[in-house]
Amino acid sequence: MGLFDLLRQKKKKSVKKASSKGKTRKPSRQKRLQTKATQKPLQSRQLSKKRANLVVIDPRIEAKTEIEDPLISISRQLTKIQDALEKSHSTMQSGMQSLRDDHHTIIERQVTPDNVAQAFENRKHELEQQKENIEGELDILEIDQKILDSLTEKKLRSITISKNLSLSRQYTASRLSHLIDSGFVKRTKRGRSVYYSLITS
Repeated sequence: MGLFDLLRQKKKKSVKKASSKGKTRKPSRQKRLQTKATQKPLQSRQLSKKRANLVVIDPRIEAKTEIEDPLISISRQLTKIQDALEKSHSTMQSGMQSLRDDHHTIIERQVTPDNVAQAFENRKHELEQQKENIEGELDILEIDQKILDSLTEKKLRSITISKNLSLSRQYTASRLSHLIDSGFVKRTKRGRSVYYSLITS
């Protein structure tokens, strides 16, 4: 082998080494799987951190940006307190009035040997007043019955009824109005005159 052949072989070896240095070896399949396995937890941890930093806002809840004036807030609170005090004061007043009324009622109804005569006198006056009221109602019923009896045969005017029963025109008109409202008498108009008659049906 000559000198030229030796130089040629050395040159080929140097070129092969240089070419081998410039190339990058591809990682094996096992290494690629390991790198993917390590990258996934890192990505998931980063995503979890990002999600933790996110603030979820409910669209149904409106954010209140206005800040109420503290003086207005204090004024509203004072108004509420004043209203509550007024209500409690009125409740206390009504309660005290009820107690006073109950006390007076107990005193009036309490009977002792000293006021027995006065108690009987008061009771007598109450019964007499009730008797007068009942008698007055009985008189009114009697007058109404007379008016109804006078209308059994024919229709009559108010002035005729008042003359027949010796009643005033005003009182007769008021009793006829009451009997109309009660459904016993009806009123009919003939020309300028108004007649009253019984309701038979």
